[in-house]
Amino acid sequence: MLWRYTYKNAELDAGEAIVFANGTHVELDGPQGLSGRRPEPLVEKKKGKYRLRDYTERGEDDKLGVSGSGTGGPPVPLIDVLHRTLWLMERRPTQLGKFLREAEPNREQMRLVAQALAGPALKGSELADVSPSAELAALGKLLANWKSVIEDNIFTAEEQADRKRGQKRMFE
Repeated sequence: MLWRYTYKNAELDAGEAIVFANGTHVELDGPQGLSGRRPEPLVEKKKGKYRLRDYTERGEDDKLGVSGSGTGGPPVPLIDVLHRTLWLMERRPTQLGKFLREAEPNREQMRLVAQALAGPALKGSELADVSPSAELAALGKLLANWKSVIEDNIFTAEEQADRKRGQKRMFE
């Protein structure tokens, strides 16, 4: 979020990107770095320049936002879950529920990240300069329809009925 606020959508020279990343305790290169992490790295490194990628470039990968090691592995970065959610919401909404149940994101934290990326916290001077317009539009749709897109998709039909009644099964 800080990169998006500070540099908007611009490419950064490697030196400037490395200094920025060191100050925020984020690794750019290497297997755990933002440009080397798979699937779909968050930062693209090309010819001595770094560029932050958005959901349109990352979200198509089926593995994005889902832990490959089950419940015992490290948590999946929330931005990966958000990018995959935005991509599915725009292109394959019928698959969104299955993805959200599999990814099991912290919904409140994900909403806070979406709100921060959508503004007003990152508005600066011009909102269009902060996030790409496609990303802003998708974030706006997601936030305006949070209940139907996220909350209603994360629960099965039976769980939704239980929530409406205010009851939950104690024993399976």
